Amino acid sequence: MDTDLWVLAGPSAIVGECPTWDPASNRLYWVDIKGHQVHAFDPIRETTKTHDVGQFVGALAVRASGGLVLALHHGFYSMDLENGNLNLIAHVEEDPEIRFNDGKCDPAGRFWAGTMSITGKAHQGKLYCLDTDGSVRVALFITTARTVHDIEAPIMDPLEGRLFCLSEAGMGMPLYYFQC
Repeated sequence: MDTDLWVLAGPSAIVGECPTWDPASNRLYWVDIKGHQVHAFDPIRETTKTHDVGQFVGALAVRASGGLVLALHHGFYSMDLENGNLNLIAHVEEDPEIRFNDGKCDPAGRFWAGTMSITGKAHQGKLYCLDTDGSVRVALFITTARTVHDIEAPIMDPLEGRLFCLSEAGMGMPLYYFQC
């Protein structure tokens, strides 16, 4: 079976991540981590709106209340899609060499996002959970040789309430799994 592929959205990315479809707005959102940008593609109009957030942006999720939640360099922010304004929800990382890398929402509305070292330093990754009330907790950080280096590709199992994510932990890509 042949499949035709074509480019739908124009802006190129330095490091494109976190494609997220919003059925309510019929928009495809994604981030350019190193380009500090959030993109919103409208397939009906075939246009893309770009917001420069001024810092690393590792992940996003659509908020039920409108706008987006973003995992920026050192914390979680809400973003107004009309004007691009950012509001800090929680500051979570102090180390300038750590940034958020990837994340997803679970069926309960919690936003799970992982961090990594910008310089490639080992044993730096953590998995954070931003709860619907704005509280944040570290959900995964093992302080041994098996420490998470960075969090990649978190996937939620909505039927069983499980989170799966990969981590580049030196020797391959172990799969982490836990009940949310």
